[in-house]
Amino acid sequence: MEGGNGVAWEARADGTRGWDGIDAAATEWMAAGEAEQGEAAQRLVERYVLLQTIDTLWIQHLTAMEEMRQGIRDEALWLMAYEQASGDETQTRANYIGLRVRALKDEAVIMGAVADAQKPVEPAKPEATPPLQTPPVVDVSIIKVTITIIGMTWAIMWIAYVLAS
Repeated sequence: MEGGNGVAWEARADGTRGWDGIDAAATEWMAAGEAEQGEAAQRLVERYVLLQTIDTLWIQHLTAMEEMRQGIRDEALWLMAYEQASGDETQTRANYIGLRVRALKDEAVIMGAVADAQKPVEPAKPEATPPLQTPPVVDVSIIKVTITIIGMTWAIMWIAYVLAS
C-alpha cells in the first residue's frame, strides 16, 4: 500500500505501521547527530525541527482558513447581488461591485477601530517627572482613505468593463 507521497506503507511485526525507510533514516540521522554534537545538542536540534514543522503547518492552516473565509464572503456577496438584480447579469455585476466596495469600507472601519483600541494608554504620571516621549501613532484615517480609494478604483474598473461588454 502506498501513502500520498509515493512512500510504501508497511505493516510491522509488532502490529504498528510506518513508511518504509522513513523511520530508519530518522533514527540514523538522530544517532549521527548525537555522535557528532552530543545528546543535549541533538535534542535542541530535534526540538527546533519539530517546532519549525508545527509552525509551518499552522501557518498553512491559517492561510487555508483565511482563503476559505474570503471565498465564502465573496460567494455570499455574489448571491446577495444576484438576488437584488432579479437575474439580470449586468445588474448583478453592478450590485456585486457595490456590495464589495461596502464590504471593503466596513473592513477598513473595523481595522481602524482595532488600531485605535491598540493605542497605548499612558498611566497617570507624577507631576514631578517630565513627560515621556511616546512613539508617533500611525494615522488610521490615511489607511481608511487608501483602502476606500483602492476599492473605488476596482469598482470603477468593473463598471467600465461591464458597460464595455
